[in-house]
Amino acid sequence: MPTPCCVPNCRSNYKNTPRISIFKFPTEEDIKRKWTSAIRRKDFVPTKYSRVCIKHFTANDIVNSVTIYNQETGDMVEAPLERKR
Repeated sequence: MPTPCCVPNCRSNYKNTPRISIFKFPTEEDIKRKWTSAIRRKDFVPTKYSRVCIKHFTANDIVNSVTIYNQETGDMVEAPLERKR
């Protein structure tokens, strides 16, 4: 069973709803604090099981691929990620 979104009034990944992408809270304290304040739950402290669904992010927030430099050819190579970040 997928983990539901922890944002108030969001029903993503609950029983009988479509499965969508979810993200763990970041480990960096500054970013985690921003996420926590953005979801607006009083006295909320994220646990290792807390997740936020893709509906609460803009397209610019999501990383779908990575670009790396190939030293042998001098080319930039873009590779799709198996899981979004």
